[in-house]
Amino acid sequence: MDIEKIYRYIVTNFEGSRFEDIVLDKEDSMKFEKNTDEREKIRKDLNDKDYNKLIEMLSKNFMEQIVKGNRKIKFTKHDLEHILILYQDLIEDIADEELSEMQITKAHFERVKELIGLLGKEDCHSSHDHEKTISYSPTFVLDVLGIDEEKVQGKVLEIGCTKSADLVKYLRSKNIEAYGLDMDVEENEFLEKEDWLEKDFGSMEYDMILSNLAFTKHFLQNHLSDEGEYMEYATTFMRILEGLKIGGSFYYAPSVEFIEELLPEEKFEVINEFIDEENMRTIIKRLK
Repeated sequence: MDIEKIYRYIVTNFEGSRFEDIVLDKEDSMKFEKNTDEREKIRKDLNDKDYNKLIEMLSKNFMEQIVKGNRKIKFTKHDLEHILILYQDLIEDIADEELSEMQITKAHFERVKELIGLLGKEDCHSSHDHEKTISYSPTFVLDVLGIDEEKVQGKVLEIGCTKSADLVKYLRSKNIEAYGLDMDVEENEFLEKEDWLEKDFGSMEYDMILSNLAFTKHFLQNHLSDEGEYMEYATTFMRILEGLKIGGSFYYAPSVEFIEELLPEEKFEVINEFIDEENMRTIIKRLK
């Protein structure tokens, strides 16, 4: 599937010509060209990997457009979650053959307006159903992190497993001793509801630690923010590495090169790999 073509189709037909028009209630900015072929592709051919890539591209475009209109805005964790949900809803609507293009556009228009009014508020909640979980398929996460499923073994911890903990459950179905950590997860014998900044990762506890668009994404945001919790994230990062067994590895995306370059070479091996043209993942192996 040509994901770039699908992306352009969605932005052109359902986003309106300019995001500032949405803020100003100019509904006449909404225009589209009927294209049942693209909707059919979304309905039938969109696999997990392309779906998640599309959601990320649309969310990134949304944030870029908002920043153009307000350079002082700082997106909160809740904002990022709600933006992803916004585009999950849009894709679901486009795939629904019962909805017309205008119905889809108007519904998306209203959700965008609602979200814009909440941006930057840490405790924001909308009347829309936000019980949905932002999650990625297990195979997609493993692919993003560059992990060969056949080589996953030992005791595994996923940091930021999300409420659904799909990857942890998937690994456990393969008889792998996997555990998950997240503030939104429902706690049980292998899932822990805990703040990663407060978690005790132990000493040489895990063979593999994984984190996709979770811990290091927030670490990076805090590093770039004047008011961020940079030191808390830095010390937690080191505690995570101490939680690795000798020969164990920490797989994560995005990379945080500003701290990776400070790690002692005799103790840690750092491997950076490009996921695509813009994004990089990291594998840190504990040597001793």
